[in-house]
Amino acid sequence: MYQLRKTLEAIKENKKYMSGPEQIKIKSVGLGNDDWPILENLWNFYEKKGIKTVFFSVGSSERAMADLEIAETLGCPLHIFEVRKEGLTGWSEVQQILKSRKNPDIPLPFSENVNTKWVLPKNIRVQEAIPGPFSGTMEVSDVSYPLLSWDACVQKATSTMNLNEPRIDILKVSLGLGLEKSLVYSLLDTPYRPGLLLIEWTQSPDSDLFTTLSAGHLQNSGYTLLAKKGNHFLYFYNDRCMYEVCSWEQNNVDNPLVAEIVKSTSRT
Repeated sequence: MYQLRKTLEAIKENKKYMSGPEQIKIKSVGLGNDDWPILENLWNFYEKKGIKTVFFSVGSSERAMADLEIAETLGCPLHIFEVRKEGLTGWSEVQQILKSRKNPDIPLPFSENVNTKWVLPKNIRVQEAIPGPFSGTMEVSDVSYPLLSWDACVQKATSTMNLNEPRIDILKVSLGLGLEKSLVYSLLDTPYRPGLLLIEWTQSPDSDLFTTLSAGHLQNSGYTLLAKKGNHFLYFYNDRCMYEVCSWEQNNVDNPLVAEIVKSTSRT
């Protein structure tokens, strides 16, 4: 099995954060209805990496502010992965505003309040592709989306940051059309384990079976749900993969994981 590339801070802080998600202080970032939960002490969590934090944002939510507030707090580059015209146009305007410190005459709603953020324009790094299991294309509703393998995405990002360690520290996903489900599966099929994972689920995990499967797979693979605001979910990597507690080669039980949990609880 390959070596998982886990966020070091997530492992070191594991005991403190696993005392119970309800004890972790959360704040909101973003603007209006496009607000996202994030750690209140985000800087303390990533202070050892600081400007070397590898922050990926896949797709674009309604506004740019949440991404910019995270990047501003850490002083790190913001690696945008976007293929839709409206998203690319929005980020282009964001870069212009950050450069000139002035709003255009008729700014896009996506760019509202961007001029209040202190993020270097050169730190907005846009890649016209979506991370995936391979490099190529993906067809969705007769639209072709460029894909770039996770390894290639990480290599490009870390090389521009002069980093020798391939990793993702924070991943924010806002794709729509249910595309976040396949992205989660493809991420978990790689060695990369971001310490914080922010996901905009197109449908609630409790209302759609396929989203249930994706969210359940995520939380059984070492992630804990810390907070949610609407369909914006914040997960923390706890390095405890539930799938590893049992053997998946048994044929004498209906579900090896459930059987192992029942057996363990019956001992106490």
